[in-house]
Amino acid sequence: MLDLEKKLRLVVPALKNAVKKCEVCGLCLQNCYLEKFNPKLATKIMKSIKEYIMSDFKTSLSGNAKTVIWRCCVDEFCHQFCPQGISKAILMIGLRFVLLQKGAAPFLLQFAEYSLRKYLYKNPDFPIQRIIMRIFGHLGYPNKWIEDKNREKVTRRLERAKNPRFDQIKEGATLFMPGCGHTYGMPNLVQLTMAIFDKADVKYHTIGTPEFCCGGFFLVAGFIKSSLLIGERTGKLLSKLKPERVITACPGCYMAYSAKKFPTGRGNQTFNLPLSTILEDAGIEVIYLSDYLEELIKAGQIKFKRKINRPIGVLSSCSTGKRNVTVGKGQLSESQHEILKSIPGVDYRELTFSGENSRCCGITAKLIQKVASLTSPLNQDLAFKSQKEVVNDALSRGVRDVTTVCGGCLLTYGDGLKQMGDPIRLWDIQELVAYAMGINIYPRQHNEFLNWMRLSPPFFKVGMISAIPRLIEATSVGLKYFLHRT
Repeated sequence: MLDLEKKLRLVVPALKNAVKKCEVCGLCLQNCYLEKFNPKLATKIMKSIKEYIMSDFKTSLSGNAKTVIWRCCVDEFCHQFCPQGISKAILMIGLRFVLLQKGAAPFLLQFAEYSLRKYLYKNPDFPIQRIIMRIFGHLGYPNKWIEDKNREKVTRRLERAKNPRFDQIKEGATLFMPGCGHTYGMPNLVQLTMAIFDKADVKYHTIGTPEFCCGGFFLVAGFIKSSLLIGERTGKLLSKLKPERVITACPGCYMAYSAKKFPTGRGNQTFNLPLSTILEDAGIEVIYLSDYLEELIKAGQIKFKRKINRPIGVLSSCSTGKRNVTVGKGQLSESQHEILKSIPGVDYRELTFSGENSRCCGITAKLIQKVASLTSPLNQDLAFKSQKEVVNDALSRGVRDVTTVCGGCLLTYGDGLKQMGDPIRLWDIQELVAYAMGINIYPRQHNEFLNWMRLSPPFFKVGMISAIPRLIEATSVGLKYFLHRT
């Protein structure tokens, strides 16, 4: 815990080091796709933020500055407009951390911070996290999807994903980390990925349990201490298994597993995430799923049997895109584009909002600005507006099928597309690869959460009443796990 406190004391120096070069030009906010600010207001907001940080947080933040801090998607879209190349992700995440410590965060986030202090900080093993994961995972579990497929076969695969046999993992193994969201909320994608690996004769083990949570969600929301605790726990567990490489299907995990060290302006001292440091020191390679699939295609292990005769575009993920450039491995991932080009029959179409121009799906803005705030029903859904621009761009290029590598994009765009009348079909890259390999991908999972609530605007529908029996059942699953563990 002592080392953790030392790391936390480096957050503010890293924040100051990032903002000291800021010219207060406001170009980042003038070019924000969520909400463009006029030059005068943009300059005023950035001046307020810089003065707040450099005064050791003694000056007051303007209301507009607070709104920007919590609304920012931290996807680094604005990074290209900054004359000093300042990472907005470092700036905004650090400010969220400070505001949470000062009790100045949105109500539900402040309540979450209180809960984390009470439970997680006292016990880094965090058993409550596992209970919550199993409750929400069971809520999102697609009953109809299971019923329409071979229940025994699917259950066996998913149990293999959720309950790995650690005693069978040998040094130098390849580990597949689906991520918490995929393991419990998108089991069909986990099942398809495992089917791809099996057919490609990949020797691997799965680690899809909450014990291997990366802490990435906590980090983006500003819960830096929680993220460090969880990341350190995961790093130590992985280093004990001594794998050669870890394949992750979650962009958030990829960012947390491979984050850079951030200068603090104090000599050689840097602020770094323990998870990425532990893995680097142990010589464990971290590779994103789409990059690994491209490797398998080039090696001839993945063989395509079907054509997909349609134009398809790419919805780039910010965590494998621009954010990975500034706070991750330092490069844009092009694997998704290359995979599409290699699938027989695909008419690959380059979209405007991809690569350097890609946009976040808006999940951060939706969850914080639209859910965490008590006035959320009154807030304009700016992410939905951006989604419409991306969808209209695809349609203007004759594209009605778009693929992504991000589960967050699937969820958030899935919500927006329902409101637009589903003008395009959104696919995960695993679905297209599996289909082209001759693997049955139908029926596709219908996300249960979207049956009950909409994130835009976030109000519970009447259909939520039908979820009450499911909620009771899911809670019992979490309690059974807790009683079994104790």
